[in-house]
Amino acid sequence: MEKPGDRLRRARILRGYSQKQLAKEVGCVRHTIGRLESSRYHPNIEFAAKVCRVLDITLDWYWHGTKKHSDLKGRVMTAVEDAFDQE
Repeated sequence: MEKPGDRLRRARILRGYSQKQLAKEVGCVRHTIGRLESSRYHPNIEFAAKVCRVLDITLDWYWHGTKKHSDLKGRVMTAVEDAFDQE
C-alpha cells in the first residue's frame, strides 16, 4: 500500500525537484523532506499545504491518494478540453 511519503516523493521527482530544492521552496531543511518521504514525519496542516502547493498536488491526494491535481489546474484542463470540443 502506498504511503503519503511515497506519493510526495513521486510528485517531487515528477516536478523535477531535488529534496534540497523542495526544502528551499517550502522553507525547511532537506532532512525534513527526507523524513516526510519516509513517512517518519507527519506535518501540521499548514506545512503540508505549503508542500502541496509547491508540488501542485492536493492535500487529499497527499494523505489519501485521491484527486491528484489542484482544483485550479483541474478547472484549467476542463476549460481547455471544452474549447477543443467546441471546434
